[in-house]
Amino acid sequence: MLLKGYQKVAHRGLHAAGKGVPENSLPAFRAAAEAGYAIELDVHRAADGTLVVFHDHDLRRMTGARGTVERMDFRSLRRLRLGGTACTIPLLREVLECVGGRVPLLIELKNGGLPGALERTLVRELAGYRGPVILESFNPLTVWWLRRNAPHLVCGQLACRKYEGLRDGLRAYALRHMLFNCVSRPQFVAYELGGITEKLRLKCRRKRLPLLAWTVRTPEEGRLARARCDGMIFEAIRP
Repeated sequence: MLLKGYQKVAHRGLHAAGKGVPENSLPAFRAAAEAGYAIELDVHRAADGTLVVFHDHDLRRMTGARGTVERMDFRSLRRLRLGGTACTIPLLREVLECVGGRVPLLIELKNGGLPGALERTLVRELAGYRGPVILESFNPLTVWWLRRNAPHLVCGQLACRKYEGLRDGLRAYALRHMLFNCVSRPQFVAYELGGITEKLRLKCRRKRLPLLAWTVRTPEEGRLARARCDGMIFEAIRP
């Protein structure tokens, strides 16, 4: 099994905004590890080359600040607060220290362009980490780069029906149907739950690609994910 017995993955940690535990924060990751869940998290490369854990490119939703993660250095990012709490944007290495190999990590690389700096820096930071880690990205070029340059790391393709900021057309069609997989050779697929069809499920089974569903938010969706997939990325529930 892809996650070595951990078929349930806490989306951005075991967060609960109403309890003061924001997504992609150290308390959310600590809570997930203590509960025994694998953890999904998102990594950007800041302007100074540091790797930070944050989902959006834009800072506004989670911090109220203007600007993007990639255009700010870590010193500036550290002054921001997540979701009105005292929690700050963590470095990837802080998350690795926090989790300490207790549960697997599923790391999404946030790179919408050509691969290189982010991917190289991530591979270096993971070199000394002894816990189980797998990687994923919406960008097939990132998946291709990692399969070529870091074959010791498991890497999969993220996909969905509609891509934010991308008009419907040939590129969107190719991404939706993962037509680049023949080149990038992902080792698993993580697809939006609502877009997982019987055809996709059978295709993954024929190619022996584990299939993960995201993002499961209700018990009903959990039952659907268990019936169709090899694992689920969840939030708002305790499956």
